[in-house]
Amino acid sequence: MRIILVTILSLLFFTSCTSYKQKEIKNDLQILISDVEKNNSNYTDQDWETKDKDFENILSKDYLPIKNNLTDEQRLEINKLIGKYEALKIKAGINSLKGILKDGFQQLESIIGELSNDTTLLK
Repeated sequence: MRIILVTILSLLFFTSCTSYKQKEIKNDLQILISDVEKNNSNYTDQDWETKDKDFENILSKDYLPIKNNLTDEQRLEINKLIGKYEALKIKAGINSLKGILKDGFQQLESIIGELSNDTTLLK
């Protein structure tokens, strides 16, 4: 009887710890995502490296050890947050690329203008 009681209590304890840890992971991801949403337009490469390290730490140290003990619903909630972070990163990359292309086109326009105005090239 004692063994059954200890087993049941252990199971309840483990389940409650996993649930608590899952909520902590969700909270950490939500805080990270909120910060990225607000500030990513001003991020440098170093800022992104720092955020990526924070993100990877949450996943590797907190999420992966308990992933298999979570319900499908709990994993779905966390996977949505992981996807949201990845989407924010992709959007920031696209915006950065747009800026680079815009600068490149402006420079190309200037080059073409300078070359077409130089009459010495025609001789």
